Amino acid sequence: MTAEQALAAVGGLPALEHVAPYWDESMAAMPSGGVPFLDSEAVRSNREWCGFPAAVDTVLLATAARIRENPALSALIWHCAWRVYDAPEAGSVGKWPLFPQTLGADGGVFYLLVGLSIVPRLRAHHGRLGIPEDVTRETCQQPRCFCGNYDRQHPGALGIPLNQLGWLRHYTREVYLRLGRFEYWLRPFAGAVQVFRHCDTGEVIALAENGARFDRDGYQPRDADPATLAAGWQSVLTLSRGSVTGTPLAPWGKALRQSVTLSRTDWKRILGRGDWILQIHIPAGGAMTRDDVNHSLRRAAEFFASHFPDKPVATIQCTGSWIYNPDLERFLPADANLVLHLRDVYLYPIASGGTDGLWFIFFQDPFDPASAPRDTRLQRAVLDWLGAGNTWRAGGMFVLPEHVRRLGTTSYRDRWPPQGLGL
Repeated sequence: MTAEQALAAVGGLPALEHVAPYWDESMAAMPSGGVPFLDSEAVRSNREWCGFPAAVDTVLLATAARIRENPALSALIWHCAWRVYDAPEAGSVGKWPLFPQTLGADGGVFYLLVGLSIVPRLRAHHGRLGIPEDVTRETCQQPRCFCGNYDRQHPGALGIPLNQLGWLRHYTREVYLRLGRFEYWLRPFAGAVQVFRHCDTGEVIALAENGARFDRDGYQPRDADPATLAAGWQSVLTLSRGSVTGTPLAPWGKALRQSVTLSRTDWKRILGRGDWILQIHIPAGGAMTRDDVNHSLRRAAEFFASHFPDKPVATIQCTGSWIYNPDLERFLPADANLVLHLRDVYLYPIASGGTDGLWFIFFQDPFDPASAPRDTRLQRAVLDWLGAGNTWRAGGMFVLPEHVRRLGTTSYRDRWPPQGLGL
């Protein structure tokens, strides 16, 4: 059966160009006895590992049976899972169909079953890495988090947003796991900041990479108009044997239009390109209380130091998210969970395009402020901020592993500016 034949049989032919890549390779790998993760016991086991209640078994098992009994759907769901997890290169399934002619309102369950099939892959991967089972179970919650996003788009329905499904590939190939509120990806840093710590005082300062473009307020526009660029400026970073001269990034998330010079005798670089970081990802669902967030960060510092001592972590870091938009402090209440978290960590500016992350707040693609929902306090606050003509941006953050114990009691802002730098 070809991809064209399979799609024609289930009414999905318009998606052929998005489904066809690697079809022959995935069909060659398809087991002759059927798709293993559609087996009833596999469905139940995967559902349990991912933290779904047993009540969803009815729709999961019924949809799995319909797919098993349909050769075209069986081939397509195998191909989808193979593309997500096993293909030689990552591929998006964001423009695949929901198969309304054959699955009706349960088209999203097709993709949820693909998401649940992460379980045996993740268990095997974590087994090779020596990850404890309780952490594997925590990490397996991600399909349920994605399902929550799908429910916000399709109230009452089960599924996974197609634009998020491909992300599950990382969990089965990288050192990427969940510890409490956050997920952590152990990887080399490829960002655009360098971080220095004073050898005696322990003070910390981040410097922008050379040539980064900032607007007049110290933020990084991704696609700025000529007038904005003309009013802006570029960072400098010069390293020599004895000193470093660069553009400082204040811990509340903006660049300062001046330069500082650090003595290499007094200041040690602790983060640069290629250093190991724990890159944070923030699963949907659940509050971000200060206690939950800081407990997760402390767990991560201890866990990775214990299980991966050959990859010493320079920083625990988010290289870009709407959650680290420094403007949140300007329009959310001072005691809001997000604001308290922002004040605990070191924020820095990243290139932002004006709509970064709004999908995760409003679940619209594209975002339309005129029709965006105003159901939550956050949605209303964001829309009011934008309606007043303000710019929307994302931001980055880091915290040093040795500082996670002090989170909630003191912050990088409390020790800013570093002594003797004239800031």
